[in-house]
Amino acid sequence: MKAHWETLSTADLFTIEVARPWGLITHDVLFFTELSSWRVYVAGITQSPAGHFTLSAALNLADLFDSFLLEKRHLIVNRDRKNTVGFGSP
Repeated sequence: MKAHWETLSTADLFTIEVARPWGLITHDVLFFTELSSWRVYVAGITQSPAGHFTLSAALNLADLFDSFLLEKRHLIVNRDRKNTVGFGSP
């Protein structure tokens, strides 16, 4: 891993609950971590992290001119069912 340290990043989701007058609403937060610097980028927050959400957020971070994932070559993701086939799940 040392040879690829500068090109590694991770992606994951965590859940938060937001209090509303009618009750708690669950949201998922998609974030990316740059392993060499431990910088964290929040890519988006949604109530339903379907495939279009995670893929769209990842594509936004892979912009060709100025993006977090521009110099990254390896993305580590877990096998969460909320990820899509195009985003990293089998």
